[in-house]
Amino acid sequence: MSGAAESFRRRSVVAAPASGMIAEIRPGLLWLRMPLPIKIGHVNAYLMEDDGGWAVVDPGYADEASIEVWRSVLAGPHGAIRKIIVTHHHVDHSGMAGWLHQATGAPLLMGEIEYLTYRLAAADPGHYARASFQAYLRRNGVDGDNAQAIARVLTHRAGFTPPPDRYVSLKPGEPLRLGGRTLDVTTGEGHSTGQIMLRCAGEDWMITADQLLGALQPIMILPHCEPDGDPLARLSRSLDDVAAVVTADTLALPGHYQPFRDMPRAIARLKRHHRQRRQRVADLCREKPMSAAEIAAITFATDLNPRQLNHAVGEIVPYANSLVAEGVMRWLEPDPLGVCRLAPV
Repeated sequence: MSGAAESFRRRSVVAAPASGMIAEIRPGLLWLRMPLPIKIGHVNAYLMEDDGGWAVVDPGYADEASIEVWRSVLAGPHGAIRKIIVTHHHVDHSGMAGWLHQATGAPLLMGEIEYLTYRLAAADPGHYARASFQAYLRRNGVDGDNAQAIARVLTHRAGFTPPPDRYVSLKPGEPLRLGGRTLDVTTGEGHSTGQIMLRCAGEDWMITADQLLGALQPIMILPHCEPDGDPLARLSRSLDDVAAVVTADTLALPGHYQPFRDMPRAIARLKRHHRQRRQRVADLCREKPMSAAEIAAITFATDLNPRQLNHAVGEIVPYANSLVAEGVMRWLEPDPLGVCRLAPV
């Protein structure tokens, strides 16, 4: 564990429960540690008292291990599920929502853009193999074999259950009332297009989902349908919005790892990380023009699996787009293989 991660661990206010178990953060606010079959190993779900039962935030990834956990929860003292809240559409957070809705009849609450993206992913998982996505990968330097491997991995809908046909829209500025609590709804961009965060001003805590993970940096994701987008600028603005309403005493409840305090420090750390990574991209391309995949091979491990490669390229492109938007870099015309490289203006 890095020194920064260890520092955040020491400041955590609650010991992490074992996988599939529940810990009380405070009365009427619980932390359920859900299993996740990838390296990170877990995703955090939260339960809040609501209307004689419980509202669930981010029920997790759908597989047999998660289903077993939820069957146990539903059979126990926290089994009266009144609402299912999903912060964003990524499968490690949303995957169990459909199953839990079918099991309980509880309504789904999401931000509009996240719900629609969730539905689109469910309706059209094969789009990763189509020409437009393959061209996006090739443009950024991913060779044909790896581009096809990425499509196969992403098309396979492991961890996913079909979303409910109806939902309740969570909108920024419109309070969400759960039991005796009033939660402020905000959104954050950069990791996902309209990720929901929930802040309880009266008790000074905030569910940050994957927008802020303490000492560890959530990946930045550029939707391939917006290849020239600048999620880095949007991420920075949303972090500024969060910083304006929290203090060092505010308790952050993240989508992974442990709850922590000192959110202003975590925000400053994340912004510094992205400034340094963006500068590294610029420095590499001043030495010679490089594609996003070439930059990713230097910046990250060279033996990335297809899913990791897709994430790595998807994070490098926003840095490049940010530099282009600033006017200090430009994309060169595609080479004979269709690959574009970043170079100084």
